[in-house]
Amino acid sequence: MGNRNRSGPVFLAHSLKGEEWFAEFEAGTMSAKPDASDWEALAALTARLDELHSQLDTAESRSQIAAIYTLEEAIGEAEAMREQLLSRLEDRVAHATAA
Repeated sequence: MGNRNRSGPVFLAHSLKGEEWFAEFEAGTMSAKPDASDWEALAALTARLDELHSQLDTAESRSQIAAIYTLEEAIGEAEAMREQLLSRLEDRVAHATAA
């Protein structure tokens, strides 16, 4: 299943861009114009989702029920974060092109 300390949203928050970026994202105070780091964060989150799905496949093949539930929860949280990030990026791109 991998290192438990590296799974879930806590790892995602720290691995993307650090505490400042995550705090701005959560508070909705990110600048109106997306920059390269926003797209890098999206790429990192997508890569993390791929890793979690791979771990889930392994856990399912080994019938590791507890790991399956843990990974499914982590995937759900990561997918929700990714959807929020995508939505904010889309809004910011639309705002930047309208200005």
